[in-house]
Amino acid sequence: MLLTLIPFVLNLALFALTIGIVVTGLIFRYTTKFQTITWSIASLLMPLSCVFYPLRSLPSFLRPMAWILPTTQSFEGMRQAIESGGFSTSHFNWGLAMNLIYFIVAVVLFQRLFESARSRGLLVKME
Repeated sequence: MLLTLIPFVLNLALFALTIGIVVTGLIFRYTTKFQTITWSIASLLMPLSCVFYPLRSLPSFLRPMAWILPTTQSFEGMRQAIESGGFSTSHFNWGLAMNLIYFIVAVVLFQRLFESARSRGLLVKME
């Protein structure tokens, strides 16, 4: 069963990297004032990620928001692997596709935030 969980864990790691890129860009742009808010991101994502309960237990108005998170796809896929012993290709593929889209958006956003911080003189010059 461990082998069926590894791809989902890798999907979670890719999403963590994506969130890290966005947070780093926001800290560059808005300095350490934004750093306090970044610690709450995991707490905000956890209820929608269905870490401890299945997606179907969420209220119907929250399900679309949870469905677009790669973390929800990973945890639902892991839950299915544990319950049935099979690998859920649909959860993995959806999670990976969303991760790739979010990663590209995160890199573009980081570039813009970094350039904005650089043009405003928020970065220390090292020569």
